[in-house]
Amino acid sequence: MTALHSFATSRESILPIWSTTAQSRRSQPDATVSELFVLLHGMLLTNIDLDDFAPTLSRFLERLEIEGAEERQWIMMAVTNIGALLEYGRPGRVLRRAGGAGTRDATSIIPFRVFRKRNVPAQPEEKRMDVDDDAAKPDTSQTQTLPVLSDGPLSIKLSQAFKYAIQLSVSMLSLVLRNPTRKSSPFAESTLNPYLTFLTTVSKHAETLAILERFIPWEDLAVFSPRHL
Repeated sequence: MTALHSFATSRESILPIWSTTAQSRRSQPDATVSELFVLLHGMLLTNIDLDDFAPTLSRFLERLEIEGAEERQWIMMAVTNIGALLEYGRPGRVLRRAGGAGTRDATSIIPFRVFRKRNVPAQPEEKRMDVDDDAAKPDTSQTQTLPVLSDGPLSIKLSQAFKYAIQLSVSMLSLVLRNPTRKSSPFAESTLNPYLTFLTTVSKHAETLAILERFIPWEDLAVFSPRHL
């Protein structure tokens, strides 16, 4: 899902992780924090079952608040959420077009449109995993109109999956800002949750911050800052 040096089929090579059977197992009532987190990212990566994203996110946040997670899990989740905001390396990702990740594309000043692919024959999986929309030939007769974010540096249309990636990342940040310290054991000293570095990372580029600023939980951040910084 995140790689320093990606290759042409890097995303496709991990799709078995989100097979129909595996995703069904992770959606069970007794699913753990890690299982629900992987389930959510499977929805974002494959664009399958996005209608179930909101209730699944609520379940995940509730379980995360009750059970917590280990330090390495928090770090892993922060890195993976950043990968989701980068849309797992898709060529036409929003932050690259805005110039917030890598070199700004020449077409970044032009609002882009998101297309749905033509109907194709059924695949072995029960549902087709739509991972490489950017590489598909667009069907202009089936253009999908998406909401426009017009108060950033550019007028950029955000896909539903990208907005859900923001919601996942920021909801976790809000939870951590309200409970910023954690203990590795009852006898250890309290330390700041490493997920807090997520905000530092995404705010390094002005273009990225301009897109995400409306979603950042500023009230939680204002309460957190005087007490912990």
